[in-house]
Amino acid sequence: MDNESIDVDKMHESFEYVLNHIKTNEPKPQKQVPENLNEEVIEIAINKFNDKYKNLSEDEVKLFKKLVEATDDEKKELFEEYKAENLQTLTSLSEANTSQKLEQSIEKINEMVFKPESADTDIVSLYELKKGLS
Repeated sequence: MDNESIDVDKMHESFEYVLNHIKTNEPKPQKQVPENLNEEVIEIAINKFNDKYKNLSEDEVKLFKKLVEATDDEKKELFEEYKAENLQTLTSLSEANTSQKLEQSIEKINEMVFKPESADTDIVSLYELKKGLS
């Protein structure tokens, strides 16, 4: 992999956008469902849902489930784990290559602090960076 081709900022922004879409795509308030609901309507709804999320890998689905079910402490632990793994990878790349972008990325990750209100977005960003660096 060409280290110069990694744009950490764009990678972070794109996955932040996707995660925000998933998190804010709230269902509309439920109306009274008729007892004789058409099976075709249910099938169409299921197919639309599957189409929307078919590109998620198994690891991404697992991460999404973790984020939905995790407490703030569990999210903090996951955040710190991904942060440490990314810093280790970027530091080893930095030692082999004196790229200013790598140094900026390391600095940016070092400055990251766990915040419950942005934990999901930050964890997904670190996960995606880790995946991109692998």
